[in-house]
Amino acid sequence: MQKTFKLVNKEINKLARVDIRFLFLIGLLIALPAFEALKNIFAFLFVVSWVVVAKKNNYWGGKWRIIDSMFLLWILADIFISINAIITHQLSGDNFRDIIRFVLIGWVLSRTNFSKARLTQSALVALVAVVATLIHSYYTGHGELIELESVGHINHTAIYLVIAYAISLALLLFNFNNLNSYQKITLVVTTIALFFITIDADSRATFGLLITITLLDFLYLFIRVKKLSFVVRFFGV
Repeated sequence: MQKTFKLVNKEINKLARVDIRFLFLIGLLIALPAFEALKNIFAFLFVVSWVVVAKKNNYWGGKWRIIDSMFLLWILADIFISINAIITHQLSGDNFRDIIRFVLIGWVLSRTNFSKARLTQSALVALVAVVATLIHSYYTGHGELIELESVGHINHTAIYLVIAYAISLALLLFNFNNLNSYQKITLVVTTIALFFITIDADSRATFGLLITITLLDFLYLFIRVKKLSFVVRFFGV
């Protein structure tokens, strides 16, 4: 009986150490490209869980920074524009809620001190979720790329893919030494897949961004590696 109690207590302590904010963030990233309702639910839970944890620990992410002012001004500007749309142009102005929701997620994330390892894990989950959703997209479109359900129009989907590609390539090139084998393999696969699928989206603007991001990343890598090799030679290591 005592062993059972200790085992249960051990499991409870494990659960207590789980960061519920990170779990909701992972849920949001998985649902983001494909499930509109789940995306909104996890977004809400992520923000609420941050508030609950911050209040419990009496720690709201540190002192006020410039980026906090930017997020606040963004929200206020969104509200004023919506009010102007209602008064001046007799429009509904209800789309302000979407912008506030997205800005709040970014604001909360900026004040959540996740470790570098967890940020890498969350990025990998997001990239795998995108690729898995794209496979379903090709299957549903009978071999043709169609828009991601929770992202929208194919042009919006193309922009989303460019962002995902930029994250995948940057992680692969600039965090390579900190990755384990399966993470490296995952990033190689997602980077190659996203590169060609973004081209398949047939958007000239995103194609230009794709090439620009690729060239700038490799140029910066070349400069950084060259400087590193120069330092190594200089000290005769």
